[in-house]
Amino acid sequence: MNTRITLAACLLSAASAAYAEDQSAPVSGNKLDVKHGAEVYRSSCASCHDKGKDGAPRLGRPENWKNRSFESFSVLNNHASKGFLSMPPKGRRPVLKDQDIAEAVFYITQRLEGGK
Repeated sequence: MNTRITLAACLLSAASAAYAEDQSAPVSGNKLDVKHGAEVYRSSCASCHDKGKDGAPRLGRPENWKNRSFESFSVLNNHASKGFLSMPPKGRRPVLKDQDIAEAVFYITQRLEGGK
């Protein structure tokens, strides 16, 4: 089980680093702001992902994410933007921009990798 979590973290790290530096990414600039991502997470994602509401994987528990798709940053970003399973699109915050979503997903991936 620890091997799977480690593998998932490695894949997330590589995907998020590549996405953050990818000039062709559908967000402005070539860097993602993890601090802004944390703000977006707290205002739009935490109400479900901090408590596991409706089966949402809890951010503070990497084992909750092991069965989630870690294929690429863009998959996670797409799920956050368009919704996935019980998760509504953009966390029911339609005013969020693509950049906001990408930065929140980046923050989540950094936390899952052991960052603060």
